[in-house]
Amino acid sequence: GRPLSSVLAEERIEQVCREADASFADAEEDAVYTPAITLWAFLSQVLFKAEQRSCLAAVSRVMVFLVAIGQKACSKNTGAYCRARAKIPTAVIRQLATEAAATAEKDIPEELLWLGRRVKIADGFTVSMPDTVKNQAEYPQAATQKPGLGFPLARCVGLFSLATAMALDLEIGPYSGKRTGETALFRKMMIRLESGDIVLADCYYCSYFMIVLLQELKVDFVVRLHQCRTADSSS
Repeated sequence: GRPLSSVLAEERIEQVCREADASFADAEEDAVYTPAITLWAFLSQVLFKAEQRSCLAAVSRVMVFLVAIGQKACSKNTGAYCRARAKIPTAVIRQLATEAAATAEKDIPEELLWLGRRVKIADGFTVSMPDTVKNQAEYPQAATQKPGLGFPLARCVGLFSLATAMALDLEIGPYSGKRTGETALFRKMMIRLESGDIVLADCYYCSYFMIVLLQELKVDFVVRLHQCRTADSSS
């Protein structure tokens, strides 16, 4: 009966986890943490703040939920929940998130569209991560930092709906290297665009190449002229 279950149905969560070969409830103490309950509890940590974001608070909410549906309350120990949460592959979260965003996009009321059209925003950002050998190998630190004095750095580009503010897609790549720039990552997400859409982006995306690519998809482009590019309106 909670809003989460209507957006992320238990059956769909189970199906996506099976397709990703994510194994749950392989021990008696973990049996309560099905893919759906685990994901709902995980999302509850994101939605709350302060002490209500803790794993203990999430387990407490699971206990209340189980009692409410007539089942026996689980243990207060957070170990089983943390093990179950670690089993959720990133691919599962990505699949469910993009599906939810796509569904919301289709259900947008006409009055929330811009002149009857869908506007999608592309923007990039960077994130740092723990300085481990594995992270450094896949996401090397910035070249401006001395070895051993920086953190692995990833470049991300998100595609967002102007009407719902939901993330329609996200691409992640190394901060530097061939085909790792924002525009290269954005091109991977063009499959999310539909004829008649409008893409809104900052001046970094301003190029004739990008305009032509979007025109081929019958997508309009709103972008500020890059400061290094000159435009002669008389020609």
